[in-house]
Amino acid sequence: MNPIVRQQYLDALGIQTWLPRVVLPGAKLPPALNFILDEKAAPIAFDNKAAKIEVTAVGRMEHAVTDRGLAEPIADQGGHQFRLVSMLYPGHCMVISDFSAETDAHMTSAQHRLLSDMLLVLGVTDPESAKPVFFDWPMQNQQVDQSTAAALEAMQAFLNTQVDGQKLRFVLIMGETAGRYILPHEAELANAQGKLWSIMDYPALITDSIDHILAQPLCKRDVWRDIQPLCRLAANGT
Repeated sequence: MNPIVRQQYLDALGIQTWLPRVVLPGAKLPPALNFILDEKAAPIAFDNKAAKIEVTAVGRMEHAVTDRGLAEPIADQGGHQFRLVSMLYPGHCMVISDFSAETDAHMTSAQHRLLSDMLLVLGVTDPESAKPVFFDWPMQNQQVDQSTAAALEAMQAFLNTQVDGQKLRFVLIMGETAGRYILPHEAELANAQGKLWSIMDYPALITDSIDHILAQPLCKRDVWRDIQPLCRLAANGT
């Protein structure tokens, strides 16, 4: 083995050694090194067939992972954070709307005024009588199941408690989050607005949230179109 290569090999193994700086008297001369700089290196053989097989194997692996992901979805680790506000108007209706979880849990005068104007159109005679009740998710107790399924169950229990013993004409759902957790599973939110659904045996309708209407006043025309089925119910006295 060439002494320099041998030294590099020993250094890589962590073995300390030494090389003489001068040729000692009577020492054997190291073997001569033949550098082949003037010769062309032989080409490396490349097996196209083997390479093709390897790529195919990787493709199959990715396909298998994709199929498994579809067949065995990852378990839900927790629903997203949200807040809803509910207002009950005995003898008339219940309103559930998206509400910002980043603000204090109370409604502003602008929010009350907007909702009162909508409910007057829908035949609610005393739209300022309701007190807001807030539903926050997830719960503060981290030991409680925080999954989406648990959020759906908790939301259902919350609604049942609100309407227990009440006689209502309709339920007004305002906002995407409220719709996702209240509307039936077969409802598609993209096409659910302006249609009557059945929630706890009451006619229910979904439109934009209170905050969205205040932030985007031009959407009031769409909201007015959405609530027409409830306007017809009010006109018919039902």
